[in-house]
Amino acid sequence: MTKSLLITNLFPPHIGGVEKVLYEIANQLPPSDVVVLAPAMSGDEEFDALCQFKVYRQSINLSGLWGGMYQKAKRFISPTLVRTMLYLPAAFSLIRRENVEIIQAGFLHVGLVAYVLKKLTGKPYVVYIHGDDVAPHLPQKRKSLYSWGLKLRARYGAALKKMVLKSSDAIIVYSLFNMQQVIRLQIEEKKVVKIPLGADPVNLSYPPSTNDIIHELSLENKKIILTASRLVERKGHDMVIKAL
Repeated sequence: MTKSLLITNLFPPHIGGVEKVLYEIANQLPPSDVVVLAPAMSGDEEFDALCQFKVYRQSINLSGLWGGMYQKAKRFISPTLVRTMLYLPAAFSLIRRENVEIIQAGFLHVGLVAYVLKKLTGKPYVVYIHGDDVAPHLPQKRKSLYSWGLKLRARYGAALKKMVLKSSDAIIVYSLFNMQQVIRLQIEEKKVVKIPLGADPVNLSYPPSTNDIIHELSLENKKIILTASRLVERKGHDMVIKAL
């Protein structure tokens, strides 16, 4: 099977939904067919020792970048984009060392690294799209030079995203909504693949009965909203509450 390199700036042991998804993508592949490039963090050595596949870690520190000038320029330059591009040297080295044939970009912004690597090495790349990658963002309420800088940053950021998607060899989404958002960017529909998220039945844990939880949290005779998402404004929990 063809060997691939998964590049991501979110990965366990950091806890989160995207981290879990990308870990499972690597974990479900034959161990000899995938290597992962992820950020260094507390507890990573212990976690990586339990993985069947190879994980390489990259230390990312922006505080001293360009002698501290980055802190002044970050209104115009996305911190996420800068952090991501710092993976480029390590990723280029791994492609040669591990005989990588396909690049997996764990996020849309990581796709910029994959885009450059494709130009340098000719290796094809696949981009995974998560909700925040293509979801419409709320307008900035702050009016200042800082706000103007954010608008400029958003404009060139949108152009880079479109470039990355158009140059990719495949785009993987988890929902119809994300697929529609990608296609709205004038991306060929035939290169977009929808793969709904699954669950590993072997590792599922079964909670106590619903009645026990309701009693424990004193929720008797109350309306309950169950969500698996984070409580952030763009996810619309407030709209659900208003609709009740």
